Amino acid sequence: MSNEEKSKYDFDTRDVGRILLSFGTLKVAYDGNVPGVSDFYSKFKGGTRDRTSFFGGSTDKDIFIYAMCIGKEKGLKNKFVTGENGKLDRKDHIDMEYFKRDPEYLWMMLATALTESRDPESGEPTLDSFEPKNVLKICEEYANAGISFLMKMDKACGVRDPFKAYDEKLVELLDES
Repeated sequence: MSNEEKSKYDFDTRDVGRILLSFGTLKVAYDGNVPGVSDFYSKFKGGTRDRTSFFGGSTDKDIFIYAMCIGKEKGLKNKFVTGENGKLDRKDHIDMEYFKRDPEYLWMMLATALTESRDPESGEPTLDSFEPKNVLKICEEYANAGISFLMKMDKACGVRDPFKAYDEKLVELLDES
C-alpha cells in the first residue's frame, strides 16, 4: 500500500480533538441502579493490573466500548432504570477527552450513533447522528445492555483459563458468519 493510500485511512488525532471539543464537559455514564455494574466498572478505573484477566491493562473506557459493541451486536439497548428511590443513578465517569488517546473508539461511537438516526423518507443519516448528547445516549444504552453479557463472560472465566468465555463467544460469532 502506498503512503498516499495509507494516509487516507489513518486517524488524524487533530480531527478527533476537534470533534471532542463539541462534547464539551459531557462524560460517558453507566447505570448505577443495575446490581453489580458499579463494582464491575470500578475494578477497571485507571486500568486493571490483573494479568490473569482478559481485561489485563484495560480501563473503564475499554470496558464501556466492549459493552457497547456487545449490545450493538445483539441489537439490545437499555435505558437508564429508575431505582427504588425513584431516581436515575447516572454514573458519569469517563471524560470524553480520554477518547483522544483511542480515536478508533470515538469513531466506533459515532458510527454506532449514525446507524440509529436516519431520515424515515430518504434513509440518510440526520444531523442528530452527530449531536454529542445523542451520540452518548445511544452508545450508553447499548453499553447498558451489553455490560450484563460482559459480566457473565467475566464470571465464567477463572484463574486457570481467563479467556474461556471470550474464546467461546468468538467461536460462536465465527460460526454465525
